[in-house]
Amino acid sequence: MPANLNNRALGEFLGFTIFAIALKAALDLVIWRYAAPISLIMVLICLCFYLKHQNRDLTRLGIVSFRKAKSYWLLPLQTLIAFVIVIATGVAVTILGEMSGLAIMQSNPEGDLARFGNLTGNTGLFLFWLAIIWVAGPAEELFFRGFMINTLTEALGRNRLAVGLSVFVPALIFGVVHMYYQGVPGLFTTGFIGFSLGCLFLVYKRNIWPLMIAHACVNSLGFTLQYLGIDA
Repeated sequence: MPANLNNRALGEFLGFTIFAIALKAALDLVIWRYAAPISLIMVLICLCFYLKHQNRDLTRLGIVSFRKAKSYWLLPLQTLIAFVIVIATGVAVTILGEMSGLAIMQSNPEGDLARFGNLTGNTGLFLFWLAIIWVAGPAEELFFRGFMINTLTEALGRNRLAVGLSVFVPALIFGVVHMYYQGVPGLFTTGFIGFSLGCLFLVYKRNIWPLMIAHACVNSLGFTLQYLGIDA
């Protein structure tokens, strides 16, 4: 094991990751459609209490304060860049998956239909899920990018290999946890999107705000297209 390995940070990463996975698995038994956002919110609440108990602030989750006017002006641009990169990554991976000809890489709209229902023209259902994703999307960024990347970086160190692993491992987990309704294509698509967002998190100096907003906007666009019956 590396001499500079931070055992406490590694324990925090493993503990809260296992807790999140186990909690979702338990909730899957009763409310699988909503298990992911509910379990994630519960884990984040526990994380906040834990950080407060440790006398640590929310920068561990990527929540930073804007101390300069420049930061406020940069936020819309950073959000737009993240929005475009997420869409471009998703489209590129989907196209490559379809081109591969492998059956396991073909898109599975039945998975979305089973979880979200038929959104086309259903205003009530559309608004219901829209409200959920504006909580769930930012929550995913706080946990999978903010907490996971910051904690792994602290655990492994700040050399290039450690920083690379701190982005790759959360992206892999992010892809895996979306397989339950997206299948193998979801592993690759959300995994690569998670990797792109992780890289942006570092470029943005570990500021999670633009990623939270971009994530919610991308999800909103996808749900709106479904609601309008547009096959994107």
